[in-house]
Amino acid sequence: MNRFPADAASDAERFAYCLVQHCSPVLAGLKSANMINFSLQNPSSFHKVLAHYRSELRSKNVSILLLQKTQKRALVYVYRERKLLTEFQKAGVSEFLQARGYTDPSLPAMLSHLKKRIAEGNGFPHEIGLFLGYPLHDVVGFIENDGQNSCCSGPWKVYDCAEEARSLFQKFNKCTAAYLRLFAAGRPITRLTVAA
Repeated sequence: MNRFPADAASDAERFAYCLVQHCSPVLAGLKSANMINFSLQNPSSFHKVLAHYRSELRSKNVSILLLQKTQKRALVYVYRERKLLTEFQKAGVSEFLQARGYTDPSLPAMLSHLKKRIAEGNGFPHEIGLFLGYPLHDVVGFIENDGQNSCCSGPWKVYDCAEEARSLFQKFNKCTAAYLRLFAAGRPITRLTVAA
């Protein structure tokens, strides 16, 4: 499905493909956020790639944040601010985040604290699920069960409301498959991204 050979593609072309492959539900407005763990071919120019796609997607209300970068990899967060803030207002979410050090409820402060937690290097902090749009009951279930005993899984492990989650996962998969087909046929990222 990739429209260019991986070894010959520039970071910009590969990043566009990764946006579609990993973030189609975000681009379509179905999901608040996702992450890309991107392998860098040219680390020194990657900030230009990010600046380009930030500019391209800003008018569609999609934001891109570099969470972490090494010489070989970049962890990139792609999100819709309004959708994310709505999810943070759901019952129990702000209390859960406050207990993990997110004392300032502004999104820039919360993202800054998330970057700090990731930089600590103890793996991904469990609350990252909330930043990716996972339901609180599934994030709590994952913690309480040490990642075991889920009733189903897809983009995340599900501990409650399995049928609803399966339906959502199916919608995400269909969206991604359709977006990959359109991208392979030459549709640019900006035309794939819904203004929401």
